[in-house]
Amino acid sequence: MAPRGAAGCRRAGRLAWIDFHTGLGPAGVGERILAGRDDPATLVRAKAWWDSGGSTPVTSIYDGSSSSAFLTGLMWTAAYEECPQAEFTSIALEYGTVESKHFDAEYWRDPRLLELVAKVKVSVSDEANRRAFCGNVAPDLRQ
Repeated sequence: MAPRGAAGCRRAGRLAWIDFHTGLGPAGVGERILAGRDDPATLVRAKAWWDSGGSTPVTSIYDGSSSSAFLTGLMWTAAYEECPQAEFTSIALEYGTVESKHFDAEYWRDPRLLELVAKVKVSVSDEANRRAFCGNVAPDLRQ
């Protein structure tokens, strides 16, 4: 049986990672997004592994080819910390579920949506609801 967890990871020469997501892009379409450092060798390797000669392209948050915005604090950074010796190759597989209108600024200016947001803010600002949402969080953090 192969070693598992951090101990096995620290002995690995190569590490592959696929992070599954839903939300961005056309419904049911899986976008392969580089999930690693902005490193040309890593992108070349990810494309060799997962883009099928361009028929399923690997996109990147670094060059603007991805539907995702540039993000920080991503989970895959732990692989570099826990397995520094490993050749790390990773993608986020983002399956679309959200219509593109949700990313359009005009959608968020719709008066009906703004009215709903205002009602939610009033509800959450009510002390009883705040306790329900925030539970046992320290009082200074509930504001």
